[in-house]
Amino acid sequence: MDKFQEFLYRDADKYLELVQEFLVKRNTAWIVSLMNYLEKSERFMVLVGAGHLGGKNGLLELLKAQGCSIRQLGK
Repeated sequence: MDKFQEFLYRDADKYLELVQEFLVKRNTAWIVSLMNYLEKSERFMVLVGAGHLGGKNGLLELLKAQGCSIRQLGK
């Protein structure tokens, strides 16, 4: 995942406003909805583009910060 994120974000510094608008802001807003779903059910499926998953502002880290346990299925 680290190498994949490195590839996805290799030119992100050239487009900081777009990264903020399309990834960081969206991820932050989605966490509220995701946590609401988790309160109602233990399991559910979320489909997002790969760019939303990794990094410090990615959905995986944001979910961990909310106390969620994350594990990779398959390789």
